Amino acid sequence: MFEKPKFPSKEEIEEMLKATEITEDLIQEGEDLMRQLAALKIEYEHFKLKRKSIGNNEQN
Repeated sequence: MFEKPKFPSKEEIEEMLKATEITEDLIQEGEDLMRQLAALKIEYEHFKLKRKSIGNNEQN
């Protein structure tokens, strides 16, 4: 009446662990890229403000 639960084999567990490690690495890489993108956005906004300021100074 009751079925015996099927536990994953050693190979299946190793495969799941590898997949988990790869996923964690990809998440870390994604977080690193998001930080780099945020830094680039800040640099770009600073550049735009600096350029606008120089343009305003030349007009005066």
